[in-house]
Amino acid sequence: MQNDIKKVVVNTVSLTIPLSLMISCLTLLVSVSIGINGYLNSKNIVNTLSHKAYERSFGKIQEEIQIFFAEAQRVLSLNKIQVMDSMHNNDEFSKTGDYLSRVAISYPRFTYATFGDKHGRAVWAWNKLPGKVILQEFDGATESTYKVGSDGKRLGPPIRLPNTYDPRVRPWYKLAAKSNGPVISDPYLFVSDYPRLGISYSLAVRPNSEKDEVTGVLSIDFSLEFLSDYLRRLNIEDGHGRVVLLDDLGALIAHQNPELIVDKGKLAPKRIMVAQSSDPLVRVLGSKLDEIKATTTLLQWEIEIEGKVYRILAAPIKISTSTTWYMAIFVPEAILLKEIHKSNLITIGVSGVLFIISLSLAWLCARFFCKSLNPIFQEISRIENFDLDDRPTPPSRITEIATLKHSLDSMRLGLRSFQRYVPADLVRKLISEGIDAKIGGKRVVATVLFTDIKDFTSISESMTPQELFEQLSVYLDRSSKYILLNSGTLDKFIGDAVMAFWNAPSPIEDHAFLACKAAIEMRYALNKLAEECRKEKKPVMYTRFGLNTGELIVGNMGASERLNYSCIGDTVNLAARLEQINKYYKTDILIGQNTYNAVKGRITARIVDRVAVKGKKEGVLIYELIGFENETDEAHRLLIELYGEAFELYQTQDWTGAIKALSRVLKDFPEDGPSKILMERCVVYSKNPPVDHWDGIYFAISK
Repeated sequence: MQNDIKKVVVNTVSLTIPLSLMISCLTLLVSVSIGINGYLNSKNIVNTLSHKAYERSFGKIQEEIQIFFAEAQRVLSLNKIQVMDSMHNNDEFSKTGDYLSRVAISYPRFTYATFGDKHGRAVWAWNKLPGKVILQEFDGATESTYKVGSDGKRLGPPIRLPNTYDPRVRPWYKLAAKSNGPVISDPYLFVSDYPRLGISYSLAVRPNSEKDEVTGVLSIDFSLEFLSDYLRRLNIEDGHGRVVLLDDLGALIAHQNPELIVDKGKLAPKRIMVAQSSDPLVRVLGSKLDEIKATTTLLQWEIEIEGKVYRILAAPIKISTSTTWYMAIFVPEAILLKEIHKSNLITIGVSGVLFIISLSLAWLCARFFCKSLNPIFQEISRIENFDLDDRPTPPSRITEIATLKHSLDSMRLGLRSFQRYVPADLVRKLISEGIDAKIGGKRVVATVLFTDIKDFTSISESMTPQELFEQLSVYLDRSSKYILLNSGTLDKFIGDAVMAFWNAPSPIEDHAFLACKAAIEMRYALNKLAEECRKEKKPVMYTRFGLNTGELIVGNMGASERLNYSCIGDTVNLAARLEQINKYYKTDILIGQNTYNAVKGRITARIVDRVAVKGKKEGVLIYELIGFENETDEAHRLLIELYGEAFELYQTQDWTGAIKALSRVLKDFPEDGPSKILMERCVVYSKNPPVDHWDGIYFAISK
């Protein structure tokens, strides 16, 4: 190819010389004008605005959070004397509950107002919903729950339940009992609000001095969601900014999206560390955590996330004498550049004038080589339509155009080879639409086919690698032939297995029928191949098929540098499971209910069972595909009729009737797999009936 190109470029004139001079001069002029004007105006404005925005936002949030906790501390201090009177009799302890109810009503931002004493008694007022306060008392054996009115009074008698709740073992109590002043706990699970995580601002109550024994602990509790809601309402930079709080361990305390602070797992909720957050901005803090904890002033830096540049401000916040949190504010740089747009209008005006000048010169230049490029454009258009046949094109004396022509020839050859590895319809679609292949998919209703060779492991062990490779290649060639002939998309070969689907990338109106037609023709062709192998004394390969129709996701999957056009979803999984459970029923082609509904009347199939495949709880009807309706013989029609009667009796739990009907089937069709399996079940159920709510579903415990 390189020698051919050298022959073509002889006696040609490079387009680089005249075009480079004109475009370079214009580009230089535009770049210098835009660069000087933009640099001088933007540098000072961006730095000034960003610094002021950070300082203003940080100062506001820090002040509000400190006021927020100062309010809780003030309530703790004021209420300490009130609760000390409840230490010696139950009546006064009950009055403490009434007092805490009034505290909860007066401070709706508090989730709980709680008091627990050294004897294990506890009482708390709970802001369960806006305007709804619940009071709960615990005496170590019984839980008493009251509804509280807006005046703080209890409404009606309590609901009493056994409960051994002991406040003395809770984190907020133990932490405060060890301290001489108010303390903030680490986040923990609220007992009455599981699985909600929260924090407690607690103060130990001592009779006279800090050296006295702790007689109880007073606590104000906040849910982490409450703090997140507060941060969201701050509306940093009109909602474009973001603010988060984290603790000394690097775990999130609050986020404008409360779903991102707690991982509500199956076993137990757990806190999310910044390095594990699903928010890409928050993850950035993981690498800066040590630096943030070490600083005593505002720490600022820039980072680019998903194509956007963010300014980040982080610093510690002193919550109490023993507790320090850390706050980070994120602001998109684009928001900070709003005021620069006016100066950019001047730049755009200048650039517009220069563009008109450059456009005029470019037009003169374009006329020079337009005629030479027209044949190339026509060839590109043919390739765009996936017309890859060789056609002669006139030679050009321009080096670049001549080289382009040969590159197109190479591309055409490459595409012809490329379409052997991926679906031709997909390649045609990408080229015709002029789009780049990238990760992404869409929902479509499609039909999926899976095939597999029966006892392939045993077959492969009986052959040399070369023999296996050659025979498997013939097998796969015949399999794929009928998929392609019936407008299917050949997805992949998985060892001896084949996966294909219909109705993507190009829509096909009758995709379910075409998929069934392909399976029938493949079965015929592969059975014929099996006979050839038997005559040649080669291992015989029999095939099992699974088809299913339904909604799925189809598109490009994989890594950015290596994509696979495929499909995923429950529809795909069921098709794969149907292929696998052929082994259980001794069948060769099983189809799902949706597929049967789409082809009945044209394709003959018999109901086999109502099955919940492994991993699923809901059952689906599955059918054995017999063949084309107009080609089905009387023997198969009789089998369908007799088995159908037996299956109906089985579904209604008429075990005796089903056994008699299946006996008639097995008399005429002694090797029928589904009949044998159904007979075994009926015999077992006649002796040990299933549970009362049995709905006729068989749960497949294996793939």
